[in-house]
Amino acid sequence: MPPNPNNSKPEDPSGDVICIADQFHFSSFYSSTNLAGLDADDDSLAASNTPPTLSSRRGSRSDSMSIIGPEEQVSGDARLKPHTIANPDRVKLKFYSNVLGDNSTFIHYGKWDGLDQDQPGAYGRASEAMTDYMYNLSMSLLPHRMDSNDFSYIDLGSGTGASAIHLVQKHSATISKATCLNLCKEQNDMAIDSAAEMDLSDRIDVVEASFEEIPFEENQYDLAFSQDAFIHALTKKVVYAEAYRVTKPGGAFVFCDLMCGDNPDLTVQELAQFAERNRINDWLNPSQIIKTCEEVGFKDVKFINLTTDLRISFQLMLKKVTFVLEHGDSGPNVNRVLLMNYRDSICRRITQIERGVFKWGLIHARKPVFMELTVKTPVPFVKTNHLILDVNKASQKVEEGQEPNVVVVDILKKMPKEQIEALPSTVELLITMSAGLDHIDLDACKAKGIIVKQSGRDAITNHVIQ
Repeated sequence: MPPNPNNSKPEDPSGDVICIADQFHFSSFYSSTNLAGLDADDDSLAASNTPPTLSSRRGSRSDSMSIIGPEEQVSGDARLKPHTIANPDRVKLKFYSNVLGDNSTFIHYGKWDGLDQDQPGAYGRASEAMTDYMYNLSMSLLPHRMDSNDFSYIDLGSGTGASAIHLVQKHSATISKATCLNLCKEQNDMAIDSAAEMDLSDRIDVVEASFEEIPFEENQYDLAFSQDAFIHALTKKVVYAEAYRVTKPGGAFVFCDLMCGDNPDLTVQELAQFAERNRINDWLNPSQIIKTCEEVGFKDVKFINLTTDLRISFQLMLKKVTFVLEHGDSGPNVNRVLLMNYRDSICRRITQIERGVFKWGLIHARKPVFMELTVKTPVPFVKTNHLILDVNKASQKVEEGQEPNVVVVDILKKMPKEQIEALPSTVELLITMSAGLDHIDLDACKAKGIIVKQSGRDAITNHVIQ
């Protein structure tokens, strides 16, 4: 339900803005001072007092907190290009070690089910648990790929690559290739080094690019995956369309993100002010995100509300920062005034969560399979899965983005080399309603990467999608 513009709730009184869109939560808070234990050369940000530019944050799971103080204005084109930034990851990781004590490279919000918040390293374990939760949900959507040994996925806004390294290690028998796509060069360097240390360089590709301009061909991945990164997008629809494009037919799209609240007691003005103060473009609520995903072609788009876990994350941050302040463990280089401001900002965020100003949750969706029936079936064809769309019949106009993935023929439909080569590049499966295969040039199919199956309905259901 949209907010009521006639309500007159007071504006958010916070003056020192601190963005809740943070997978790195902490580093920009120290943009003007060193952390305890930080050497001066660890962070030129600390030395120069210059926050990262907006362009350095696009498509990167790291720099979203860098909005305290003025920010450089960057043109739309420049925002989509890779930029080198001044070591914010070292600041972030030092903060985890010195204040949170988690010693973790996971830089996103966590899933807290069954975790003891008081145990050392709890925040890092919760972040890791969220990655596992998302992967397990993804595989539940793709049961026909669960036992494969050539599963591939792309992590959009991959940050330090910690999630990909964790998943490839844990599911080594299934995941053959993970692509980490991220704008931040320094994070990417960390990901490359970490993958090399784990002897995973041949299975983890790190690509410096924007998720608004993914530099890959269509239908490449079983899964498009992202954690807390799309909030940085200039236009959500562009990002979702790019994810759709590179996902294989029948594949899945799973991401978590911060989203606009949909509390009807909040005014449009209040939500807009929050987005403006936190420099959030295209601030959509869950219903709007679902609609946008459907507009670019995804089916079965669902939202899972995880705001309770987000509240726990903020409460733990508050608890740990308060402990540092009360016990004087902030170290000689940490500015207590900044810590106090940060504590107050966390309190405001918790209040805003309670009021429904923003949410955190997970979206999952499937890419449909388009089928072309080139012949009339002997009996009426009954689709065994609603994700199979038979819109591409001879009598229908093929719309953009609806090129066939599956082509169905019979014994009378000859498929020589010329016919095979003329098929759209989107075709991955050729089904013949015949006992023999003499009418099909199998070598041409193999050369084009097309799998040939017999019998029709069972082949579609079992091979393409479950």
